[in-house]
Amino acid sequence: MDMRIGGIFTPSESEHSFSVMNPAYNTVHETVPLSSHADVKHAALSAQDAFAIWSEEEPIFRAKVLFRAAERVRSESASLASLLTHEQGKPLRESINEIQGFARVLEYYASICSQIQGDYSYSKAYGHSFVVKNPVGVCAAIIPWNLPALIMSWKVGSALAAGCTVVLKPASTAPLTCLRLGEILDDSGLTPGALNIITGPGTVVGEELATNPHIAAVSFTGEAETGKHLAQKISPSLKRLTLELGGSDPMIVCADASITQAAAGAVAGRFFNCGQTCVAPKRLFVESSIYDSFIQELISAMQHIVPGDGMHQKTTMGPLNNLTQKEIASEQIRDTTDAKQGSIRYQGRLGEHADPSGFFLPPTLLTDISPDAPVMQQEVFGPVLPVMPFTSVDEAIDLANNTKYGLGASIWTTQLETVHKIAPSLRSGVVWVNQHLKVPPEIPFGGVKGSGFGRENGPRALDNYLEEKSILIKL
Repeated sequence: MDMRIGGIFTPSESEHSFSVMNPAYNTVHETVPLSSHADVKHAALSAQDAFAIWSEEEPIFRAKVLFRAAERVRSESASLASLLTHEQGKPLRESINEIQGFARVLEYYASICSQIQGDYSYSKAYGHSFVVKNPVGVCAAIIPWNLPALIMSWKVGSALAAGCTVVLKPASTAPLTCLRLGEILDDSGLTPGALNIITGPGTVVGEELATNPHIAAVSFTGEAETGKHLAQKISPSLKRLTLELGGSDPMIVCADASITQAAAGAVAGRFFNCGQTCVAPKRLFVESSIYDSFIQELISAMQHIVPGDGMHQKTTMGPLNNLTQKEIASEQIRDTTDAKQGSIRYQGRLGEHADPSGFFLPPTLLTDISPDAPVMQQEVFGPVLPVMPFTSVDEAIDLANNTKYGLGASIWTTQLETVHKIAPSLRSGVVWVNQHLKVPPEIPFGGVKGSGFGRENGPRALDNYLEEKSILIKL
């Protein structure tokens, strides 16, 4: 499958390609172009040319294109979900939900295209003062492999709704669904070149996007060190930058919470997408009076997880997306146990449809955890859940905030007073109560501290792609 430049599938100028693997079997599923700097420059110029047209379209026209694309995506959700599972690994039901989520995000941004408004005031001293909002220009979007369709929709949907054009770099291990979604957007009436999708390594594509003079803004979701490097590359040009750099979300379970509901929420949230989600509950803190009962409830729920090929109907958890991630997660478990900073309380088995060549890791529960353990201080992108007891609300808050990250957090309790005490003290961009991992398109999403800066989703996400101009008129 070729990349997309100017509204059509396009090979690389270098004529080189690389393989996209099926992580369930470690076999080649497809090949895509290995882009050069020249390819990225071509895409940026195509987006620049398209901007002159797309930015001038009426908001209602842009809305119709997004609505049309969303309808088409919904009608083709089965084939798109199959493609997503084959390249990313997640169970088919999770892929279907992600594709439907892509459509929902497009529909949301279509619904607010016409809500971009400026301001007006009048004074005798200055006359008529207008503030207008204009699209910033060509925007770059760099996305990871864990939720490629959904995160693509967050960045592309908002930028296109604002009147900007986009050069998208999908992850090298999961570019195929993004390419197909780009084709659907083009076929739905998008100005040719308004969305370009370039495949290749970050050392080439990402570096060129960071420094290319035609790019006005960059939105990045991915690993923290990569995001910091990108910020350094971007800083001389003063491009706009939005960073979402992952998280290590705490989940605090108070003694009055429903043990069954909270344990089910922890297992569903942590092992969704094989634990490869930025806002999964990655550190679980349970009040000591219910700790032992809660551990048993967790084990009982984890025993129902069936790792295997995501295309098989019995599978409830797929493989990790790539070998590197499997090795990292395995090492984090090993480093924790070798340092005697935690022990494996339960580890599940691989299902009959988990091929030995695939990138599978069984669901793992860790207890006897030290707050300084690798699985507590690093972001763990895998099916690993460490659990610690706490004796007071203040201790729970301190443990929850003991991380460089600040993306999400959840509180499980029946007492509103407890919520009011804990929620303001948690240093995170999102706080859930009696739920986790819910990210509706209408609500701003982003982190604090080492989880980055800027917000996606919600009506103010359009501000990432708009610039204000003040016009003062005195006649």
